[in-house]
Amino acid sequence: MENFGQTEEAVALTASGREKKRKPDEYARNAAKKARYRGGVPTVACSHNLANVCQAAKLSGEEVAYINSVLYSTTDKVKQDATLLSYMDILPVKRRRPKVDNLAEQKTRELTIKYFVLTETQEKIQVCKPSFMSMFCVKKDRLSNIAKYWMQKGVPMPELRGGARNTEEKAAKREAIRRHIQKLTCRASHYVCCGAPGRKYLPANLNVKKMHELFCRQNKEQISYAEYYSVFMYDFNLGFGHPAKDVCSACIKFQLKLKELSGEEKCRESALFLFRRQRGRRFYDKIAESFTILFDMMQNMVLPKSPIGQIYYSRQLYQCVFGVFLHHGRIHNQRKEDIHLYSWLENENKKCYLGRVTDSDLCEYKDLRLFSDFCGQNKNISVVAKIFAPRKQKYIELRME
Repeated sequence: MENFGQTEEAVALTASGREKKRKPDEYARNAAKKARYRGGVPTVACSHNLANVCQAAKLSGEEVAYINSVLYSTTDKVKQDATLLSYMDILPVKRRRPKVDNLAEQKTRELTIKYFVLTETQEKIQVCKPSFMSMFCVKKDRLSNIAKYWMQKGVPMPELRGGARNTEEKAAKREAIRRHIQKLTCRASHYVCCGAPGRKYLPANLNVKKMHELFCRQNKEQISYAEYYSVFMYDFNLGFGHPAKDVCSACIKFQLKLKELSGEEKCRESALFLFRRQRGRRFYDKIAESFTILFDMMQNMVLPKSPIGQIYYSRQLYQCVFGVFLHHGRIHNQRKEDIHLYSWLENENKKCYLGRVTDSDLCEYKDLRLFSDFCGQNKNISVVAKIFAPRKQKYIELRME
């Protein structure tokens, strides 16, 4: 795979992937599920005062709150079910008496259940089913399921919701996908990164589908495309191609030419292109040994800005933005103080930065390099004269190239 872009680097995991991480704890469905096992406001749903049926009327509000807090001291459903089961006496039906004339329409119960609660003084009090449900804030179906499972199995009801959760197997597959993606190399974008901060770019001839097919061939393992795509989007901040800005015309010419060639001609042109790239790297290595000032007229904005035709053709005032960047060499760290921005209106005096360069900035360097891009406003005699004026006035012994 040929790649003649910027310096390549290994793909790394990122804290924030290309897509936002899922937050299942904030889903409304999961929030409602948790709320079901956190309890509610306990009440007494009846006014019975029968010693052999229900004695809930003699319970105070503090006692009812204590009874409720015992159940919801944990949010684990299995433990809550075991606590409810300890307050229930479950027996099979001993005698059946017909309540309707048509026996086919009569509903038959399999269980007889008595409900009790324990106060803070460990006093056991019998209550009716409605009061039991209102004090513990549970529904009748939950109590029926607990009782039926106890009669059939003789043990508290375990967690039966959901299917097989092969979490370890899935985690191993996702880790294998991450290792496969990290074997690739990517490039960082120097320009056009404000819309996607931290985004790195894989070669343009790749895509997620090709990467998934390559993974399946190499690992002899069938993993769905959706699983692979999920890891790629949520664990990595990667794109494809490279947003090129201010690229060299010669480099683009070489790249287009290589697509049309094959065999020995392609190898020869590739070698010439690599040689050109190496010369460019040596040039920047040499720049790192000198004191460099990079300057550029960044933007000229017309004022006022309006879509009205009369204003568009009559405006004459420009807002100028000029940037200067200092580079002290590879051994020095870049600071925010090395970046300077100047803004002025066209009717104001121009700014000059070279007069602010101190002798201490140049004492350890032999050369002063002034660098700008290929812009027409910097190719005139006024700019050249302004550049050489400090050399004549201040830096007489300094060699400027």
